Parts: sequence; C-alpha cells; structure tokens
Amino acid sequence: MTTALSPHILSRCHAVFAECAEFTSDALLRSVFVTEELAPFRLGLPSAGAPGERIALALDYLIPKKHRSGQPALLVFIAALRDRYQPGDATREALDALHQAISAELSPGAPANTPQPAPAGPNTATVRALLNDAFSDGELTTLCFDHYPAVYDQFSSGMSKADKIQRLIEHCARRGQMAELLSKVRELNSAQYNRYAGRL
Repeated sequence: MTTALSPHILSRCHAVFAECAEFTSDALLRSVFVTEELAPFRLGLPSAGAPGERIALALDYLIPKKHRSGQPALLVFIAALRDRYQPGDATREALDALHQAISAELSPGAPANTPQPAPAGPNTATVRALLNDAFSDGELTTLCFDHYPAVYDQFSSGMSKADKIQRLIEHCARRGQMAELLSKVRELNSAQYNRYAGRL
C-alpha cells in the first residue's frame, strides 16, 4: 500500500511520471532497472496494461522497499529515471524536484503523511473555474493541442472536461507556467478573464 507518502506527494508522483515515456510500456519501464542499484527490484516489478495503472503499481511496489544502502527504493528509481533525461529538459527538472520533495518528506524527523505546502501562485480553484467558463470542451482541447502538447497527449477518448482542466493546471503549476496560462486565457477570452481577475 502507498501509505508512506502524503497524498500531495503521491499525486505529484502520478503527474510527473505521466510525462515520462518510460511508463508507456512494461519493457520501457523495466529498462530503467538495468542499473546495479535497481537490478534487485527488476524481477518483482509488476506489469500493467496502461500507463496510469503502471504508475500506480510501480509506486505500490517501490514505496515500501529499501535499497541495501538503506535509501528508499523509490528515490533510487527516481534518480535513475531523472538521469535518462538531458540537463535542462523539463521532465528532468520535474523529476529532480520530485526527488527533493520525497527526500524531505522521508527524512528523519519529518512528520508522516503531512502534505507539503503548495507553492505560492494563483488560486488554483479560481483558475479551474476560469478555464471551465472561458472554454468549451473542444476549445480547451484545441488550446492544449496548440500550446501544451504534453498535456494534450494525456487526453483520452471520453475524458471529462474537468479532468482535462486538472491536467493542464498541474502541468503549468509544476513548470511555473501559470502566469503564461492566464495570459493565454486573457488573450483568447478577455471577458471571462476580467470576471475572475480580482480573485486570481
């Protein structure tokens, strides 16, 4: 069970891993476990039929385990995954930030299951409401296709508008792009933007 991490960190793991190509297939994920540090965990790594399920099962598998050095296996995995991306790559930066957040949460003396404070920025609840009112489902999909292809690639047939909005907000929040997102909303639907501007 994934009980060693706070819900906030678990949600962040899902969001960051969803942008890693390694989770698109069992074979690609297992290719991360070729390092000497991760080899002991490769055999027990569960298989899955879809990226979301693969992420959840990998977390369930890795979180309770420790490397022989005493370091949490999840941190060893994230470090190996991070090193597969080039310096300056947004995914590498997101993985590095995730590694630091988990290290802080699991360090001795850290309160168990205590959510980490969210970074300062626009009120996400207000941004969510703004996006919902400013764009139809089709317009939101077009916005992501044109400006946020990494988010668009996560969309699936039948996904609700609310889920699309959540993925877009998480993507922009992780990369410090909330101001850019709001600027695009203002450009595309200034009337709705002005309705919410005082609450952002």
